[in-house]
Amino acid sequence: MAKPNKDCPKCHGTGWEPKPGTLSQRPCPDCSKVQQLPQFGQGRPMVSSLDQFKKPAALFRYFWATHMVKANGWTRVIDAACGCGYGSWLFAEYGGAEHVLGIDVDAGAIEVAETYWRRPGVAFDLKDILDPDAPVNGAADVVVSLETIEHIAEPRKFLERFREWAPNLVATVPDEDMTPFDPHRFPFHYTHYRLSEFRELLLEFYDEVNFFVGVEEWTKLVEAKSWLEAMSPGERGQLLGKLQGNLRVVARSVP
Repeated sequence: MAKPNKDCPKCHGTGWEPKPGTLSQRPCPDCSKVQQLPQFGQGRPMVSSLDQFKKPAALFRYFWATHMVKANGWTRVIDAACGCGYGSWLFAEYGGAEHVLGIDVDAGAIEVAETYWRRPGVAFDLKDILDPDAPVNGAADVVVSLETIEHIAEPRKFLERFREWAPNLVATVPDEDMTPFDPHRFPFHYTHYRLSEFRELLLEFYDEVNFFVGVEEWTKLVEAKSWLEAMSPGERGQLLGKLQGNLRVVARSVP
């Protein structure tokens, strides 16, 4: 693995040093030397292209969310807890979104997002979701927050904020019946949800809650289809098994 170029200000002294547990590589934008991207908060992978993705289940959840954005004609999207920003990019590139704001509390993740995933119509903000100066009420058509709510000790505070920002929510959480919560296996999670209890929680803030259990909608995106076709039958089966361990939901507020 190439080491950072100490003569390059982008490589040296800016947090891009290779770290244990890294998952992918990226070229320095100034000197083109290949480096590793570290895993930042709570073990989330940092990638500079979809080809580098090592956790396809996480990527496919964003393919599904992208399909939901496109199918519903939502053009203003807030990607809450966006990580390194590839999902925000997908919403604009494939989902038809015209204005996407990715928000995350992790400075390293936002740095990666700003460097590699910004495009016209996509912006990123280093912000805690509960900050008073976070996006204004009614700022979006939909909030997308994937694999976030299980990390929150007080999820109602986050859901209240999501509802203030937009009338619609696209979310995923681990399914307790498929992936039982174990604090040793999931040290960054507070809980996993059964479908009935997650529905009850969401109905405190939204009028309609619809769960999705199929996987066919993910193949409607070109990128998703190519990923599936490149997998062996065994790899595909393993991926779909992991995907079925999550609850996928679209919640709406009726005007």
